[in-house]
Amino acid sequence: MSAAEEKLIPVSPWVQMARKLGARYATESLAGPQPSALELFECTEDGQREIVAQVRAYCRTMPDRVKAGQSVVFFGPVGTGKDHLMAHMLHTFYRYRGRATWLNAEDLWSRLRDAIGEDLSEKTIDDELTRCEVLALSDPVPAAGGLSPHQARSLFRILDRRYRDLRPTWVTMNTNSSVEAAKAIGAAVVDRLKDNALTLWCNWESHRQAAHSATPERSRHRVKDPS
Repeated sequence: MSAAEEKLIPVSPWVQMARKLGARYATESLAGPQPSALELFECTEDGQREIVAQVRAYCRTMPDRVKAGQSVVFFGPVGTGKDHLMAHMLHTFYRYRGRATWLNAEDLWSRLRDAIGEDLSEKTIDDELTRCEVLALSDPVPAAGGLSPHQARSLFRILDRRYRDLRPTWVTMNTNSSVEAAKAIGAAVVDRLKDNALTLWCNWESHRQAAHSATPERSRHRVKDPS
């Protein structure tokens, strides 16, 4: 089949979302017997099992929680499966026929830079991210240092609008505490994200680091990767 012919085939909304997430996170299909992302999430301690249970509880009543504007915030070190869990929530939301916008924070900063360079209004970006049912934002915390003043203003503007409109935001943050997050992206932003939100502390060892340090004998049995 040619590329031109493929463009004529209707693509389901979830397939479009799955392509954005990438194969590592979009492990589920809306129409198939594939195991869910939570079934693939390896729980080796009580803290992980508790977080997975809370994600399941949110998913069971997701339409009501989204309607009420309840956000979800995943805190924790890198490699603990936060984006994996959020991807499962997105898949569940699409099963409820909901629609969401997902993006990595680096993509957001890139789009904002392009808007400045091309002398375009940021209103188009703001409208897209403030009006969607659910905004899923992956890791707005910079790897080093904090946000630039422009990034901080833009992030606050988007999340404050969603907060006032009771539109939930799901976010993952590579940080060890809300205090650390506030220093990186602003106390006002973190305060709005956490207000009446489901706050999930993924405070366990990075799965990637654990896999790298595993012996060959152990690594052969480690077949589930939450990251």
